[in-house]
Amino acid sequence: MNVHPGEYLKLEMDSRNETLQDLAAVLKIPEHQLQDVLNGKSPFTPQMASLLEKHWGSSGFMLLECQKDLDGEALDG
Repeated sequence: MNVHPGEYLKLEMDSRNETLQDLAAVLKIPEHQLQDVLNGKSPFTPQMASLLEKHWGSSGFMLLECQKDLDGEALDG
């Protein structure tokens, strides 16, 4: 079973001492939308991956691959 990218995102945010508010601003999304991603209720999108990659220099596209794996797993059901 694959893990939602929000789980990895939370760990990375913690290691970088980044707040929900700060990262939501970077990703150009409302805080509640980021919270939904962190809680596994919403998908991690390509736009988020691109902005995160620019902000952190890494992690964004790895998280997008996690989302793709999760989406594929849901289709295989």
